[in-house]
Amino acid sequence: MCAGVALMVVMATLCGPSVTVPEYVVTLDFARRSHAGRSQLPLALRLIRNTGLAKRHIVRPIEETLRHITETALTGQIATLR
Repeated sequence: MCAGVALMVVMATLCGPSVTVPEYVVTLDFARRSHAGRSQLPLALRLIRNTGLAKRHIVRPIEETLRHITETALTGQIATLR
């Protein structure tokens, strides 16, 4: 107490650190299976290995991501044929 006034002490609450990652995971094995038979597979695998990461977490479902990439590639191919 200070001159008849009550002081209230508020203690800070500390929480342990946490990590949240997106649920969709892409690994080198996934890339190898999903792109088997494609001519650029060796290059893609080398690029993935060179990142030094065993897996990547992505926000969008992999099917949606691959569909977007395929549509973009096809649009580019159609544009070059015209």
